[in-house]
Amino acid sequence: MRRRFVACWVTLATCLAPAALASPRDGDAKKSIDEAINKHYIAAKYDRAESLLVAAIGACKGQCSPPVVAKAWMYVGIVRGGKNDQKGAKEAFGNAFAADPKVALDDVIATPETQKTFAAAKRSKKGGAATPTVDVPPAGEDPGSAGGSLDCSPKVSEVQVRHPIPVWCTADERAKLELKYKSASGDWKSEKMKKRRGTFQATIPCDAVQKKGTVRFYVRARDENGDPAGTFGKKNDPVKIRIVRDSEEEPPAFPDKEPPKRCPRAGDDEQEEAGAACETSDDCDTGQSCEDGACRGTKKKKAGGKARSAWFGLHYAHDFALTSGSEVCSRDSQKNEGFACFYQDSETQYEFMPHPNYSNDIKGGLAPATFRALISFDYLLGQNFTTGVRVGYAFGGGPPSGAKKEAKFLPFHAEVRASYWFGDAPFASDGFRPYVGLGGGAAQVDAKLPVTVGDCAGTPGGPPSSPSDDFPKDTAYYVNCRQGSAKPVPLQLDVYKRLGQGFIGIHGGLMYAVTVESGVKLELSVMQMLPTSGQVLEPSLGYVFGF
Repeated sequence: MRRRFVACWVTLATCLAPAALASPRDGDAKKSIDEAINKHYIAAKYDRAESLLVAAIGACKGQCSPPVVAKAWMYVGIVRGGKNDQKGAKEAFGNAFAADPKVALDDVIATPETQKTFAAAKRSKKGGAATPTVDVPPAGEDPGSAGGSLDCSPKVSEVQVRHPIPVWCTADERAKLELKYKSASGDWKSEKMKKRRGTFQATIPCDAVQKKGTVRFYVRARDENGDPAGTFGKKNDPVKIRIVRDSEEEPPAFPDKEPPKRCPRAGDDEQEEAGAACETSDDCDTGQSCEDGACRGTKKKKAGGKARSAWFGLHYAHDFALTSGSEVCSRDSQKNEGFACFYQDSETQYEFMPHPNYSNDIKGGLAPATFRALISFDYLLGQNFTTGVRVGYAFGGGPPSGAKKEAKFLPFHAEVRASYWFGDAPFASDGFRPYVGLGGGAAQVDAKLPVTVGDCAGTPGGPPSSPSDDFPKDTAYYVNCRQGSAKPVPLQLDVYKRLGQGFIGIHGGLMYAVTVESGVKLELSVMQMLPTSGQVLEPSLGYVFGF
């Protein structure tokens, strides 16, 4: 009977041991860890994730089990590593090993650099937060600088103007914390920090963030006896946050809360347009200096907004062909050299053999040719490359030519292209955007010029042949004339130099972005036409829109 009683108690103790070891606040801490990682960290909201983890550790108040505390510090290290703060990650991993030397890294979400930092921390086996030591500060130094270091947030470099700045710290719950802050043009002010959900919290208010400049702050803690117990920053070396017109950083917020609403504008509407308030030139943008408490000079141009990826455009283009030739209206030139001759102001091709030694030449040079209406689409790859297409319709081509009118003008334009845009993130700001590129596709260019031939198909002394003539008017004269033994009659014709119907080429241009998402585009293309060879210069003017 005694043995059965002892066995029952042993069994009961074995079953209840895990429950007895479980700490009362583990459940809340695990929920906060899950939210910090699976909601905020995966959305790249690193500051929100870190603040929630640190708040969870502070809320434990010694009533969470070591593995849970270690897990929270481990994830703090992963979050800090995610924003390239490997020094902070190493400190967090040290705290994790101090709580539980067996803590393991979640290497599924840790970056390769963070994994190396964790391995180094594991080798060193250094403990986490040491007990603060109280030192007597040097004479004249802010007494709040004595004591250990506090862990406070936010850890941001800039905040948009008129956004209040929440500040929160973890510390012993018996401590008293005070926030000290000042704007660039103001005096030091203080705010008592209140305990909420395991952290000490206070807010740098609207009056300190109304203007561009730099806000400075530090936090000092005292224990229950009023002695210094730690700082975050110091009066002579405060934490600095730039107050800027526009920021891509997420506004800071207290753990598990949305960022505070933006403050209403104070004073007149031009207040933000004035130079940023400053104490030293370090508070100003590049190229500016601090004069009489305000930043003066020309600041370095900043990106004006988010770069648009897809760009549509409408363009007008005019072709200019490099042309030259001799005996251009001979049957051989019209058949093999890309020329087509027509009676003036008609669509009837000149098919007779002209006098061999009479004019029938065109001088070399640029000749106006076809013109085009084009639609473009380009897609931004990275910051400086685009790839896209241009399609459209050409006007001004010549009439059909050949014995059966089989040679017809190709009016359609189809082109693929790639371009490189100069500058640092050119699509993120307005102003000038120069570029160069390559392209190729299908197109035909017809250049129309006047040419005078010695006509042999008419009558001696005139008149010359006409569009209605299918045969020479005087057969004997025609034979003697085209052999060069009879004098021809001058006849002016229209000659088309036909180039294409394919091409490859280079282009360069300049876009003036009126806004970040639209602008005027001027371009010059140099095209090598194929298979009927020739060179074409094609300037174009258009307007493009980004989406």
